[in-house]
Amino acid sequence: KFEVVGHRWADISEEGYGVALLNDCKYGYSARKSNISLSLLRSSKAPNPHADMGEHRFRYALYPHQGSGPSEGGVVEEGYSLNHPLRVVSLLRDRVEEMQQQQASTENKGRMTVDSSSSSSLQTELRSKKEPSKKLQASLIRTDSDRVVLTAMKQAEDDPNCIVIRMYEAKGGRGKVGVSISPLLVEFLQSVHEVNILEEEGNEETKTLSRAPIAIRRDVDHQGHHEFDLYFKPFEIKTIILTPNS
Repeated sequence: KFEVVGHRWADISEEGYGVALLNDCKYGYSARKSNISLSLLRSSKAPNPHADMGEHRFRYALYPHQGSGPSEGGVVEEGYSLNHPLRVVSLLRDRVEEMQQQQASTENKGRMTVDSSSSSSLQTELRSKKEPSKKLQASLIRTDSDRVVLTAMKQAEDDPNCIVIRMYEAKGGRGKVGVSISPLLVEFLQSVHEVNILEEEGNEETKTLSRAPIAIRRDVDHQGHHEFDLYFKPFEIKTIILTPNS
């Protein structure tokens, strides 16, 4: 009946079927009986007399789905797809040929390494003329559960060589989730710690987080991937710091 806050989607479902209202920038929803509403403008005059003045652009979509509720209907995934559409990047032919020539002396002419920063390198596989069906497929971070969503990846505030990742449990469940880190992101992973949202580790006074590092399974596939486990409670947010070897 009354407006509530929500990001990316709101859903009305019954057993086996439902409809979600998705959007890319609005955050006020209300529902009454079988009707659901999305607030587009607030237009308040105090304390800012010019609030919401001007032209507004937004996108919304109706997403009917099977399954009892958003967790079974793929609503979370569709909400992220609307807010973060797939980007297609095309390499210019002359640039591709230049990169191929740079790697002409290597055994695998379809693989190359480009230095992208002082702490890591970006490896890119190009399609080889001898293997036209070979495609690039790589994930910097991967989880073994669709219940956990990766929402942010950034440099740490106190150490630019460390990487911060933030994840949350999206479907109201609990349990252990495996996380895999690609060597494209961190080639040699020294330690993994859980921190709070300010990137601070727990101490003896607060005891909010354990200072013990998270156990790492190194090079699990003999291709440089590292794995570790996290335990999530329903809708829990976790912030993790990855520290590479210096």
